Amino acid sequence: MSIVSSVIKSNRPYGQSGQLKVEEQHTDITGAKHRVIYIANSGTDLNIKLAEHAVNISSSLVLNEQQRFIAEVVVGDNPFVDGSGVDIAPDFNTANELRTIVLEHFLSLPDPTGLTAAVPLLDRLTDPELMFLLSINQAKVDEIRASANDVTAIGISVDNYTPPLGGA
Repeated sequence: MSIVSSVIKSNRPYGQSGQLKVEEQHTDITGAKHRVIYIANSGTDLNIKLAEHAVNISSSLVLNEQQRFIAEVVVGDNPFVDGSGVDIAPDFNTANELRTIVLEHFLSLPDPTGLTAAVPLLDRLTDPELMFLLSINQAKVDEIRASANDVTAIGISVDNYTPPLGGA
């Protein structure tokens, strides 16, 4: 989980109906702090709310990192390596989780530009790595690599393109 610490910073009476104004602080694995402030009804189990909020924040951090990696690939960057080509460690996903998410995203787009964006990542991965990440066999890896070659070498129109992993 991306959240390593969650605490209720304060819970003060709010209004005259027995409600509480609650402030929580959640710390993620990078040390960043995330505040949640809410009004709780009388009888609300604040520890359950604290745990629910921690799960929600953690899920958001994971999803945001996935979206950031996809966005970086779209603009032509390789988010998996630093400027000198050294692999970087993501914050909230494993590198393999992110590779899988990014590959599945681009290999499922109905437009060949999705496959074009994925080519630099495909070029860095071996066939066994692709089979592992995408749970596919060698024949499917060969098909993906052939499609990538067709799209980049000769170009393919949208009308004649079928995404390697399906898609809408």
